[in-house]
Amino acid sequence: MVSMLLSFFDFLYEIPTWLFAFILILFCVGPAVTGLVWSRDFIYKFFHVSQDSNDAVNLFSGAIGVVYGLLLGMVAVANWNDFNETQTIITKEAAAIIGFHKIVTGFGTKAASKLQEDALKYTHMILELEWPLHAHGLISDECAPILSELHQDLLSFNPASLRQQAIFSDALLSFNKMAEYRSMRFDAVKDVGVPSVFWIVILLGGSLSTILMYFVHLPSVRMHIVMVAIYSTFIGFMLFLIAALDNPFKGGISVSAVPYQTVIDSIGPDLR
Repeated sequence: MVSMLLSFFDFLYEIPTWLFAFILILFCVGPAVTGLVWSRDFIYKFFHVSQDSNDAVNLFSGAIGVVYGLLLGMVAVANWNDFNETQTIITKEAAAIIGFHKIVTGFGTKAASKLQEDALKYTHMILELEWPLHAHGLISDECAPILSELHQDLLSFNPASLRQQAIFSDALLSFNKMAEYRSMRFDAVKDVGVPSVFWIVILLGGSLSTILMYFVHLPSVRMHIVMVAIYSTFIGFMLFLIAALDNPFKGGISVSAVPYQTVIDSIGPDLR
C-alpha cells in the first residue's frame, strides 16, 4: 500500500506542476464529494442528524481540525526548511569551487591553470551528468575520478615560499569544503523525505476529518457538496505543498542548479 503510494508520487514529479496540483486536488475532492452523495441520506436517517446535532459536530470537527492542521503545518514547515537547506548546500558548494579557483591563482600561471581546468571540468560534470540523475533520486560516482585528479594535482604542488605555503593551506581547506558539500548534496538526494507513517496519518486524518463533515446538518444538498468540496480542496492544496517540497531535486518545484552555471560562467572566461 505504502509502496504503491510512493510510486504514485514519483509519477507526479514527472508531470507539469499545475497538473500535479490538479491531480492531488481531484484525488481529494472526487472521493469526498462522491462519498457524501452516496451516504448523506443514510447518515441523516441512521444517526438522526438535525440542526440540534450541529453543535456537537462542530465541537468535534473543530478539535480534530486543530490537531490535523498542526500536523499539516508541522510537516509543511519541515519540508520547506529541508528545501532551503538543500539549496544552501548547493550554493555553498558552488561558492567553494569559485573560492578554490581564486585561491590557486597564487600558485603561478602554470600550476594554477591545470587546477582551474580540473575545477571547471568538475563543475561541468556536476551540471551535465550528476544533476539529471538527482532529478530521479539517484547519485553517481562519475565525478569521483576528476575530483581525485584535482586532489592529486593540488598535492603535487610544492610551495616555494611562506606565501605559497599559506595559499596551499587555503587551497586544501577550500578543496575539503568542496568534498564536504558534495557529500552533503548526495545525502540530500538520498533523503527519503516525509516518512511513510506520516503519509499514512496525513491521508487517514484527512479522510476522517472529511467524513466528519458529512454529519453537519444542512438543508441544501448543493450547499453541503460545495462545503465538502471546498474543505477537501484545501486538504488537496496542503498535500500538494507537502509533496512538491518533499523531494527538493524532483519536479517543477525543485532546487536550482543556477549556482553551478554561475561557476562555469565565472571560471570559463578566465581559462580562454
